[in-house]
Amino acid sequence: MFAIAWQYLTGRAVATSPSDRTAPEWPPHPDRVFMALVASWADSGAPPAGRAALEWLEAQTPPSLVLPQSVSLDVQDPTASVIKVFVPVNDIEPPKRGREYGDTYLGLLPSRREKKERHFPSVLPGEEVCMLVFREPPPLEHRAALASLCSHVVRIGHSRSLVRVWLEDNPPDPLWIPNSPAGADFHLRVPYKGRLADLQDDFNMGVRPRAARWIAYGSVQSPDLPRGEFDGRMFVFRRTGGAQSTISRTLAWTDALRGVFLKAADGNRDWMQLVSGHSPDGGRLNAPHVAFVPLANTGHSNATGLLMGFGLLLPATLSPDQQNAFLYDVLPRAFQDADPPTIRLVAGALGEMFLERESQPVPAFNLRSTTWTRQGPRWATVTPIVLDRQPPRRHEDQDQWAMDQIADACRRQGLPEPLDIAVSGFSSVPGVPPARAFPPLPRRSDGGRRWHLHATIRFPRKIAGPLLLGAGRYRGYGLLRPWEVP
Repeated sequence: MFAIAWQYLTGRAVATSPSDRTAPEWPPHPDRVFMALVASWADSGAPPAGRAALEWLEAQTPPSLVLPQSVSLDVQDPTASVIKVFVPVNDIEPPKRGREYGDTYLGLLPSRREKKERHFPSVLPGEEVCMLVFREPPPLEHRAALASLCSHVVRIGHSRSLVRVWLEDNPPDPLWIPNSPAGADFHLRVPYKGRLADLQDDFNMGVRPRAARWIAYGSVQSPDLPRGEFDGRMFVFRRTGGAQSTISRTLAWTDALRGVFLKAADGNRDWMQLVSGHSPDGGRLNAPHVAFVPLANTGHSNATGLLMGFGLLLPATLSPDQQNAFLYDVLPRAFQDADPPTIRLVAGALGEMFLERESQPVPAFNLRSTTWTRQGPRWATVTPIVLDRQPPRRHEDQDQWAMDQIADACRRQGLPEPLDIAVSGFSSVPGVPPARAFPPLPRRSDGGRRWHLHATIRFPRKIAGPLLLGAGRYRGYGLLRPWEVP
């Protein structure tokens, strides 16, 4: 194992997201690093040894990533910034006939040229090291050439992204791996066999470099970390049209989504139980089942709380074969026959909403599986936790009673005893409505009301997501996300 490592000399990485010209690209695409090495090779006279080394590198398995943990993968994070600049447009074409100094010629003067708005989005990794980690070390005949190419790289991507680059023989364990079993967090461009030749052809023809191939990357999840009752994968559906609704309307929309999957599972007793949470005689299952959760625009200073899509979670008690059988059998039938395949939700007076399977190269942060499944010691509610019981009417400390109920819910899922729990009517996560804005779950069979509230939970060690707690967890309530105090 070896790595190509680099630092940003100014502490700033300037690059534009391929899906949003005003948003920064992060993490850096491995193909950007490869193209920087190609530019270094060309600038040094295109030596044959360098070419052979690059051709060996482009044929390797896509690399894993080591990234500064101080930089969030959320492009709306405070460590990301967008510089708005107004620059002069290209020179205008003067008239071919006549020499009069009219408005056309005056337009060539800098003071008269029109200025257009441009953006230079960036993130701030500081002095921390980034790495592309490859499985196989380079053969001796290529190592010296690769080291030489690295030493001559001055930038990765934009000219403001000044770097120093070197080979690292003892890289740390990667944080992000290609084709992660935990699900895709983002897609990145990676080099492929023949990439160097394609880049040369594009340069000789005077055209922009063609796009490299895209592959999915996801986080590395330790099997030793405590986890709740749901599997570490989330299947994400992105809202593509129809009604626009806030996360406070979670129940109506998750019930509609559950109805779609019940229809898709009709005819298979096992799948019906897994989706509904009830046995054929109508009794409740005493086992985890499928959960549907809302994914909304939350967690940053400009968050609106609007629904962006939904996630489907499977219980961790299912074997991989059972999970795959469910997905292959039920998931396709949940979609309407359209191009692309679409899920249609109907939620009464709220209207209808259309969903597609999330497949964008760079999904929005809240539509990334690992936003919700990554690890952390401190978690905060995005939808309120519904307590299993109502506190005694004359209890001296109802907040403490609620905290005890939440601690019990953690223990029932095999999670560590929380170090501390804070309960409130308001969430710590920006963009989340207060608990009172969420409709209550239906009353219990004994007629009792269900109390729901927001909470922040700190565990003695990191736990792996997803994390859902409380009586409404299968219908989208009690959803928490890793959350550190800003």
